[in-house]
Amino acid sequence: MRSSGAMASSAAKDYASDILMVPSGAVIEKIKAPNLIDLKPAKLS
Repeated sequence: MRSSGAMASSAAKDYASDILMVPSGAVIEKIKAPNLIDLKPAKLS
């Protein structure tokens, strides 16, 4: 039980670190990009 729990927690930590480290910049860019896309037509119109 403990070993499986440790494996699950370590896997969760790896998954969380992947979410936080790898896509963090991409997520920020994805958040910024739609905002810019939404703002640009508003400014143009």
